[in-house]
Amino acid sequence: MKKLKICFFVSIIFLTIGAASFLFMPIARDSSSATYKIPLLINGLVFWISFIIGYFFVFLSNAMRKKIIKIKIPTCTQHLNDSIMKSLRQEVTCMKNRSRSRKRTPWDEHNDLTATQEYLQMHYVARYEERHPRLADAGEADMINSYIPAKCPYCSSDDFVCKGFDSIGIRRYKCRCGKYFKPTTGTIFDSRKIPISEWIEYCLNIFRYVSLNADSWNNRNAISTSKYWLKKLFLTLEEWQKNIVLSDTVWLDETYYSVIMSDREHKEDGTLPRGLSRNQICIGVATDKKHTVCIMEGYGKPSQKRSYEAFQSHIQPNSLLIHDKENTHKKLVSELSLQSVCYASKDLKGLADSENPLDPVNRVHMLLKMFLNAHSGFCRDDIQDYLNLYSFVINPPSDHLEKVEKIIELVFKNPKSLKYRDQFGLNT
Repeated sequence: MKKLKICFFVSIIFLTIGAASFLFMPIARDSSSATYKIPLLINGLVFWISFIIGYFFVFLSNAMRKKIIKIKIPTCTQHLNDSIMKSLRQEVTCMKNRSRSRKRTPWDEHNDLTATQEYLQMHYVARYEERHPRLADAGEADMINSYIPAKCPYCSSDDFVCKGFDSIGIRRYKCRCGKYFKPTTGTIFDSRKIPISEWIEYCLNIFRYVSLNADSWNNRNAISTSKYWLKKLFLTLEEWQKNIVLSDTVWLDETYYSVIMSDREHKEDGTLPRGLSRNQICIGVATDKKHTVCIMEGYGKPSQKRSYEAFQSHIQPNSLLIHDKENTHKKLVSELSLQSVCYASKDLKGLADSENPLDPVNRVHMLLKMFLNAHSGFCRDDIQDYLNLYSFVINPPSDHLEKVEKIIELVFKNPKSLKYRDQFGLNT
């Protein structure tokens, strides 16, 4: 752009000189006096030279301007293409996550049905509607109204008053900031289209190690709904293990879970590395037979630092720690003044479970892998969320309905929200 401006100004200068030389050219061109011939010749040379140079720079500036335009057009086109591609990616993402409705049957668009087809369609739709009642018919208003908000979800003020009920009987509040809200506002139940009763069935299935696909078919929900609810469950339980402290006798050991095949690192010859490589996710598990803590410690063999950072706040000082004969727990034992009883792994091989001193933690390892295998294709970036969920499943209370009750209490007492479009990246 700078060069274009220079060429433009140079062309103007020379064209001006040429015009001036033309204006000051002697009028008496037909004079035979020698006095007029020399100035006439000089003016003619200046005129033609100035106009030639001037037009040359005009041509050059035009050429440069067209080149710049040619450069800018693809740039604008590229921005347009990027915008179009972004929209297409969002649509593809939405289509991937929006699976076929479980209410549909193969005969929904047909009129001439056989008696068998009519019976199957009627029975299937009736079963679906039985599992998916309308919010107004779900009878959940009394349960939701029993949770009184501690503060306004918009301004955090506790100065608010009751202001009637909504169409399905849920109490509304008005804050001094002018905002209206309900007990569900700002929680994972906010703006829900499905009754909480279905959430209960979903949680019960997850607690029984049912996969998302199986739960989707059992509850007649789309698979995207099951994934969305799982993310909500993760959000509710993300700080669940924070306050668990093990005491008295504590069993501690690490187990490993493989990364997804496509993410595994290979050696230069194309083979997978043997042993505890970065292809193995290290999961530290500690239990005192009353409570259990599961924490991801990284990839490959853990270090003393990682083990200490993972369990320093979860084991009461001066407790008895039973573990394997590895240096991994050395700093943990030293810093918390733990009594250490350790066993070499090779000495424990072949022992019956009843004779194995590390059986309490080994049993947790076995159940943990059963739980993870039920969701074997999950993104490994979410493994700590799965560990939090598993810890909630294996810790008290033992009855699954009591666990659901505890989750509902966490939802209302520690409100967190997750929008569908945010979850599936449709707002980016």
